[in-house]
Amino acid sequence: MHKLSQRARPRVYTFRDHPNFETLTNLSAVTDKPLMVIFEDEICGGCDALHDHMLAQPSTRDLLDRITVVRLDARSTQLIVDVVGRDTTPQRWVQDLELSYRPGIVMFDQGQEIFRIDAFRWTFHFQQALRYVIDRQWRHYETYQDYARADRNAILDSGQDVHVRN
Repeated sequence: MHKLSQRARPRVYTFRDHPNFETLTNLSAVTDKPLMVIFEDEICGGCDALHDHMLAQPSTRDLLDRITVVRLDARSTQLIVDVVGRDTTPQRWVQDLELSYRPGIVMFDQGQEIFRIDAFRWTFHFQQALRYVIDRQWRHYETYQDYARADRNAILDSGQDVHVRN
């Protein structure tokens, strides 16, 4: 019996650099600002779209300047230290986090998971999630949905449009 998950999958993605990516192996040392960990791999069908549509936006780059961004190969067995100081590998950490989608994005603050993106989102939603973590809005709203509603309404009240599909 063959399991779908055990089948060889073709490489569809070549890792791409980004000016905001930092090379860190001890993620527990990130304490001065929130941390975003992007998990990619060579079979990531959505990674090019992440780079081309979300990470390339000037407004996204402004947000990324305010957060520590680390990209890890989700299949790597390189030793790292996770956000709570445990020795692990990216491959093992992906399993522990139960991430099945690539790119998988998990945002932390002071070692606590605050938000994750484990499905494709539009740029507006991606940036909204970044603001939620970077501005530590999770401390002021009971749920992310409460924040998202207030954020969207504040944008609309200011006379701007909410462009979800860009």
